[in-house]
Amino acid sequence: MSGAAAAVEAARSGADVLVLERSGSWGGAAAMAGGFIYLGGGTPIQKACGFEDSPDNMATFLNAAMGPGADAPRIEDYCAGSIAHFEWLVGCGVPFKAEFFGEPGWEPMGDEGLMYSGGENAYPFNTIANPAPRGHVPQMQNKKQGESSAGLMLMKGLVDSATAAGARALYDIRVQRLIIESDGRVAGIRSRRYGETIDIRARRGVVLAAGSFAYNDAMVAQYAPRIAGRPPRSNSMTGRPFGWPRPSAPTSPTWTPPRWHCSSTHNNWCAASWSTNGVNATSPRTPTQTGPVSSRSITRTTPRI
Repeated sequence: MSGAAAAVEAARSGADVLVLERSGSWGGAAAMAGGFIYLGGGTPIQKACGFEDSPDNMATFLNAAMGPGADAPRIEDYCAGSIAHFEWLVGCGVPFKAEFFGEPGWEPMGDEGLMYSGGENAYPFNTIANPAPRGHVPQMQNKKQGESSAGLMLMKGLVDSATAAGARALYDIRVQRLIIESDGRVAGIRSRRYGETIDIRARRGVVLAAGSFAYNDAMVAQYAPRIAGRPPRSNSMTGRPFGWPRPSAPTSPTWTPPRWHCSSTHNNWCAASWSTNGVNATSPRTPTQTGPVSSRSITRTTPRI
């Protein structure tokens, strides 16, 4: 989702955007998910369903729910921009139905657009802040949980908006590493598609939005050490639970990867070849841990895009 959003804004700013997606179609894992967006502060959907909320009330709940170490400035900023966030999604064509789903459950069974999703109405949080449902769900009929749910409608709006703004996409392509100039500048990316190595030069910048970084042991240890090694999270690269010793050989007698685990859950949305100064961002989340290569290798590898 973050890659699709970056592609929308970059393309709208006039950038020449190329999206690289590992899977065979758009959307990635987000298109198969429930589609929940945590929004509040008094969105039109909240008001239409009869719930009062404000950015301050939302921030009070989140600071309490996050517990010790909550990032209060970041929470305040997120809550202050929540209504604008909702309006941006609507502007991208994401549909929301102004109907409240009040039953306990994983997600609405129908096409309702609002439900409690964070324990806002549970003790003790309902004594700390005024309870308000903030789980906003895109409208979708004929859901099949785990196969075709509201995440599809969320991603459809974003992808359609990016395409309408001029973004292009390649599918079945996996980003492997950044290409770095001798002065440290990111010059492009190296990728693989159908057995071929493809180097792509970025004129203005690269955005890495691979997702599922919580499943990468090394990156969690480096960027979020407080949650490193905590079960029962599963390492998607091997199927091991976090904290489980890494087998010394594929035939390790202590553990065998479940057959139903995917080899990876990274979905590589990478906006490259930007041509404006309006957006220029990088992220510490790399699709693999193989490291950078010299930009000189761009001239040695074909085909180019």
